[in-house]
Amino acid sequence: MDKIKKVLRKYPRKTQLMLKAIFDEILSGKTDGYDVVKLTGMRNLYRIRKGDFRIIFKMSGENFEIVRITTRGDTTYKKLR
Repeated sequence: MDKIKKVLRKYPRKTQLMLKAIFDEILSGKTDGYDVVKLTGMRNLYRIRKGDFRIIFKMSGENFEIVRITTRGDTTYKKLR
């Protein structure tokens, strides 16, 4: 989670608050209302799309873990395998 906090620091405060709210909902298991898609070829990895941001998280049972946050681009899903 330290990597996530480090990445968040480079965004404006308003964006940080929006992303943190999404993180809280993911970690509590409330992903209804978001564009959640299971990543093809990945085991237990999902992504939420919010504007240009992609939040990649792992879901195993009732445990949720934020793996990566990035902006939309060609390298968004690389290095996940």
